[in-house]
Amino acid sequence: MHMTKTWVLLGLCQALAACSQMAVQPKTAPDFPPKLDTRTCHTNGACSIDVFARINESGRCEVMAEYKTVRVLANKTPLMMWSIESLMPAGTHEFQFEFAPGSSPPRYGIEIVNATPQDFDTPGFGGSSGNPNKQVFTWKNRHGRSLPNAPFDYNIRVQSRPHGGGSWTQCDPVDPFIVNE
Repeated sequence: MHMTKTWVLLGLCQALAACSQMAVQPKTAPDFPPKLDTRTCHTNGACSIDVFARINESGRCEVMAEYKTVRVLANKTPLMMWSIESLMPAGTHEFQFEFAPGSSPPRYGIEIVNATPQDFDTPGFGGSSGNPNKQVFTWKNRHGRSLPNAPFDYNIRVQSRPHGGGSWTQCDPVDPFIVNE
């Protein structure tokens, strides 16, 4: 019995020594794709913008809009559609737009700063028609005020959690904006 314990302890010590010599790889996050400069909405139909989501090296969620600026041509009133594209390996994290229209103040997945109902109305939240598991947030751009080339900053409110459960936490956004021509 004493000899068996000695061999087990010796094996454990060798395993620990081998582990201590292994190089520890730094935890890395997937890179965001290069941010594109401008998306121009040419029609009165849908105007789609991807929101990329990832978990960074320190374990925090970050989101970035695909475009720095979204331009809406004069006299166009598109349905602006933001959808979440996860950069994480499948099955690791879940992402969702925040949507609490009944809260005070209302909280939306895309919060357009200083906008009025003349500018944007009918916020919506749901799944994509092509993929019901894909989160989509929409605003109808009414283009109602004559503010040529006036930008609207917007905040992206996305939450994340480990796949399969846990509490939702707010992601840190990179701020883009919309310019109505």
